[in-house]
Amino acid sequence: MIDRNTASDDSGTQEREKFGPLGRVELVKDLQSGNTTLVAKGTSVIARSWTSKRYDEGRPAGDNAVTSNQITSTNEGAQVREHPAVMADAQLTTVGYDWAKGLPTQVVQDPAGLAITTTQYDDQGRVAKQGAPGTTGTDAGTQLNRPGFDGDIEDPEGCRPWLLPVSAPPGRPPQHRRRPTASRTRHRPPHQSVPDGMINDFAGALARG
Repeated sequence: MIDRNTASDDSGTQEREKFGPLGRVELVKDLQSGNTTLVAKGTSVIARSWTSKRYDEGRPAGDNAVTSNQITSTNEGAQVREHPAVMADAQLTTVGYDWAKGLPTQVVQDPAGLAITTTQYDDQGRVAKQGAPGTTGTDAGTQLNRPGFDGDIEDPEGCRPWLLPVSAPPGRPPQHRRRPTASRTRHRPPHQSVPDGMINDFAGALARG
């Protein structure tokens, strides 16, 4: 039988806990309560996925904040059947906010450990810096958003403003191209049809020749 459920706050607007179905998993880290090891890493246990969310942490009281009900931390791990009060293999992600503007400022994974900042936002809430989980924030896996470039410059995919690798050598941005302009020669795509009049003229020229 599938065993899933969620827990919300009293108003029902904030999902606080979410659990998945029971299954057998192998622990990546020791399951500990304080200094006591409950289950050693590598042990196969019966558990279910467990997501715990917290809202509005650090939000100032009164009129100093223009937004509320924002998820500020998410803990993801597993709930072991024999030890339901302790999250196994927990992975914490936090979101910082400028509460006066109501905009996010950064997303950080494992703030008490590696403290990997995966996303940073500018003062308008746009992504300014982004890195995949596991990047250091200064390596090639981290990218900078450059929204101030001229509008007719695109990245190689031609779809959005530049995202520059942080580790790119100075003065050597990724290759880019400009959008075609009306003054440039445009070639007819091979699948495009030719007007009937042009075909008739060509056929007449052949007959007269």
